[in-house]
Amino acid sequence: MRFLVCILTMCALIYLGCRQEKPHTTVSKIHTYVDHGIDSLNEWIENDFLILINNSSDTDKIRESFFRGRQLYKRIEFAIEYFFNNAARNINGPPLPEIEPEEHIVLDPGGFQVIEEYLFPFDANQRNELIMEAGKLKSMFVRIKTLWEGTQFREDQVFDALRFEFFRLITLGITGFDTPLSLYAIHEVQSSLHSVETILSYYQTSRDNKSLERIQQGIIQAVQYANSNKDFESFDRMDFIRNFINPLTTALLAFQKELHIPVITNVYGLRGDLETIFDSAAFNINYFTPDANSYTTTANISLGKKLFNDPILSGNNKISCASCHHPDKAFTDGFTKSRALGSTGFLVRNTPTLINAGLQKAQFYDMRASYLEDQVRNVIENKDEIHGSLKQAVTRLNNDTRYSHLFKTAFPSITEINERLVQIALSCYIRSLTSLNARFDKYMHGDTSQMNPQEIKGFNLFMGKAKCATCHFMPLFNGTVPPTFTFTESEVIGVPENKDGRKIDDDMGRFAIYKIENFRNAFKTPSIRNITLTAPYMHNGVYTSLEEVVDFYNRGGGRGMGLKIENQTLPADSLGLSANEKQALIAFMHALTDTSITADKYKTQRQ
Repeated sequence: MRFLVCILTMCALIYLGCRQEKPHTTVSKIHTYVDHGIDSLNEWIENDFLILINNSSDTDKIRESFFRGRQLYKRIEFAIEYFFNNAARNINGPPLPEIEPEEHIVLDPGGFQVIEEYLFPFDANQRNELIMEAGKLKSMFVRIKTLWEGTQFREDQVFDALRFEFFRLITLGITGFDTPLSLYAIHEVQSSLHSVETILSYYQTSRDNKSLERIQQGIIQAVQYANSNKDFESFDRMDFIRNFINPLTTALLAFQKELHIPVITNVYGLRGDLETIFDSAAFNINYFTPDANSYTTTANISLGKKLFNDPILSGNNKISCASCHHPDKAFTDGFTKSRALGSTGFLVRNTPTLINAGLQKAQFYDMRASYLEDQVRNVIENKDEIHGSLKQAVTRLNNDTRYSHLFKTAFPSITEINERLVQIALSCYIRSLTSLNARFDKYMHGDTSQMNPQEIKGFNLFMGKAKCATCHFMPLFNGTVPPTFTFTESEVIGVPENKDGRKIDDDMGRFAIYKIENFRNAFKTPSIRNITLTAPYMHNGVYTSLEEVVDFYNRGGGRGMGLKIENQTLPADSLGLSANEKQALIAFMHALTDTSITADKYKTQRQ
């Protein structure tokens, strides 16, 4: 009997060991794949690229080597970007300084995009600078090698990283975000997708794995599609995303569920259980809050809505948040600048939309607030806006039996209303003004009746030739960078003071908060969703029509108009858009109008 028990125990241990070995083996294979990829990059830069740029004057050979290096990086991009996002910026980040405002630190950029600037065009007189940048990139590969050797990860993180790679490809890759001069973006599709295919092949459990076969076949078709038209400007991004990538991300989630690998849902701005990046509930709104105390509930949204429309927060008991944020105008007011409450003048900036304002990592045009809660306090206590006092408002609210009941319902554990609860309630209401339900979204969900050929052409221009999507990132079309959505960008585009364009607007933007030269005239990149409802445009309301806005960008911003702006981040060369292309671009922006939320909120406010 004892012998039988021993045999059964050993069998059980062997069985459990086999079950535990598979995930470990798969993860080990993935770790080895990435490790070899890093080694390949080190070998490329040391034995190929550095040798060429030191000794050769053959521009074509140098560029070909550069492209080989980019292809090698794309094969492991999914892992480097996911696990070492900050370090990845120094490998393939934008060629702009990295700024730590609070520490007043400005770090020079580095990596592939900086090197690209030396190669397009190639200037032999800058060879030493090119060699130096290549040396910096080599150092980053050495660092990444060390970091990766000590990295442990789970299978749910693997699938999350692969999902992000799909999203990175369509939001950044094919837009030219990381190949702005060479426009090599479409050539890199194959490397990105084949890396996903390789990683998923490690999960092959049988020869008859239909889900995996669907993904593999889908990747083959997507690569064939991209390889059939590598021209940056003519590539049909809408067709590629809808008919190839969306089905792939949908299949990836199904395969993950089949393998019983959990999804990561509450770590990033994007949920892990989404089929496509265009899912109506793709974003985890609580990710953009300062802490769990600010998570949204039905009760605190309802409370916040009442406060939003009540002048009880103002100094004169006559003005509310809704006075400047009208639902029928996408929560703007339609004025160039609103009249200031505390003086006879006007506010310094145009009133921004509140729709999807919660889906960003910075508030105000100058980005001086990280969270809506901070913005709420600033607006209430600004003498030219609501001109109130949170402390005094709290006293009035505590003396109001209706509000005492509403606050107790929203925050059951409190004994009395305090300033922070007012901030949270208002912020929760603003976060509820989140909607991704425009005709564009419906088209991406499969309803092909929602967009016409001109609008589709406009989307392809927006994502390609017009370079709009390299700052207004899809699908939010604001400056919050996908696919992690952990950072919101600002840009210097050179907005003029008047339409004549003879002088840059004297608003210093972020420079007024942080005295860093790179921030002079820098402003947050706003969302262009509902842009047809939010005229006039720009931080100073200088342009009254979308035609004027498109013409401004087509000319290359302030510098393209002849203004002297040394730190402009917008390329100063003309986009070369034809009259028809401009109209198509504007037509697409009309497809980003979401009247469902504005109509609903407008109706509710007046009941």
